[in-house]
Amino acid sequence: MDFSTTFSTADKRAMLQRAMASLENEVHEVSWRAGHDPDDLSGDFTAPADANGNTLAQDVLLEKSLVKWKACKAKLDALG
Repeated sequence: MDFSTTFSTADKRAMLQRAMASLENEVHEVSWRAGHDPDDLSGDFTAPADANGNTLAQDVLLEKSLVKWKACKAKLDALG
């Protein structure tokens, strides 16, 4: 996207840290609602499917939340 505002690395780091905190809250809340202990989640969690290939909505939401968290963490790590 062609944004008109540029940010310093320090500002980007601060924004990503705030985003990480929000995403971590999301992961904890969704995992507890889905019956998972957030401390036991693996980094490659995928929503389990039953024999018919159906997944629970909360598990899918958790999987998507973890994908967002990993992407944000990778961007933060890349800033150094």
